[in-house]
Amino acid sequence: MKIDDSLLEPTAKMSGSFQDMVSSNVTMLLDADPAIAESNDLYRDFHQAIRDRPAEHEIFGLLDACIQIVSERVQFLQSIVQKAARGQPKFQRILSSLNHLVLEQNTWELIRTLYFDRLQSNLASDSDTEMDVGLSGNFVSDKEIVDDLFKREASTRQNQLVIDWLELCAAQQFASKYEQVEFFSDNAVAWENTLMQLHQKGKVSLNHERPLVTEMDPDAPIRQNKPLADLDKEDEARLLNHVFTHLRAGQLIEAEDLCVKCGQAWRAATLEGWRLYHDPNYNQSDRDEVEGNVCRDVWKDVCWKMSQDVILSVALAESRTRFLITTFGFCRYALLGDGVCVGIFR
Repeated sequence: MKIDDSLLEPTAKMSGSFQDMVSSNVTMLLDADPAIAESNDLYRDFHQAIRDRPAEHEIFGLLDACIQIVSERVQFLQSIVQKAARGQPKFQRILSSLNHLVLEQNTWELIRTLYFDRLQSNLASDSDTEMDVGLSGNFVSDKEIVDDLFKREASTRQNQLVIDWLELCAAQQFASKYEQVEFFSDNAVAWENTLMQLHQKGKVSLNHERPLVTEMDPDAPIRQNKPLADLDKEDEARLLNHVFTHLRAGQLIEAEDLCVKCGQAWRAATLEGWRLYHDPNYNQSDRDEVEGNVCRDVWKDVCWKMSQDVILSVALAESRTRFLITTFGFCRYALLGDGVCVGIFR
């Protein structure tokens, strides 16, 4: 369930003054330590924003001003970091200040979103919007029940707003930190190196140190307790890393598309199980498409059990690469199953 995306859209725009400043000599800016200068100016500008908007009804104007103030500093330091040489002495200090300012900006965005929702909640009583489930004799789907819950349950709705905010923060970092993992082939095949070696079995002496899986279904490595080809294990680890990161960013469609492009349509199908079931045809004469998973409760239970399966983790954690595959796979299903999974990397 998603809340109105407009509540989470950044409100700040880059001003021309900072673009002009960035075009100046970057070395001079580094020598002057702009990280400290920008931080000092930040407190002064916050104080001025509060003085300019003292009235209670100006709270959203104040929050927008705070977001704008931090956003300008973020974009200014980002421009310096992009142009500066990483070997310069003050580079790491500027990068650290930039990271703190990004967190500051995101926090102001969250405060504004939650404050707006709580203000709206105070305008209507929860008891006035209770759903008369079952009394009308109409079928009520899972999706309709959850939609009504978000309308009348402020705490649940605000929890979802926090989740949406976390996904937005992750999405903003995703594009710059992760390279593409799609195969170069137009018709990608999952575990293509393993498949090739199985086709060559008996024709060429491969002299493997250990036997590989002899079947290519998704459960074969666990069922046979045999590994994939080394290159396939690396590809699998990178794929699951990206899929999990897409899910953290709320990009389910992108995660599914990536699985299909990498020849794992079955994995994309497993990600679809989280959708709430809704059949509009019970309450109307026109036929519409049914959406969601009617067995979502079973799907969630399986996801949670997979994330807690110690036997799987021991069987698959034979190497660091395999450990990454296991961890990201379990985190993915725990995340989709509304559970909590913590991976510790050493």
